Amino acid sequence: MDRLDDWRNQIDLLDEILIETLSKRMDISLQIGEYKNQKGIAILQPERYRAMMIARQQQATSLGLSHDFIDSLFDLIHQESQRKQRKNIGGENKNGGKE
Repeated sequence: MDRLDDWRNQIDLLDEILIETLSKRMDISLQIGEYKNQKGIAILQPERYRAMMIARQQQATSLGLSHDFIDSLFDLIHQESQRKQRKNIGGENKNGGKE
């Protein structure tokens, strides 16, 4: 196996780990959504989201990743998390918007 194949295999493995990790994150997010629903807490918590993004941006910078990349990535993750939470508690219409 040449170096290119080795690198590609490493990326494939990391992608599998990334997808498994995202799935676990979504499972936890659903638990959070259920808790918020039971306690009457809004799904979106802007202060928490801002604090989380600042922490992720700082970590990204320390690892040589751009803020734009991390912002885009976590925006997508957060949108999916909210969508799944709304769907789980029955507050999502078929177009993905909150009813």
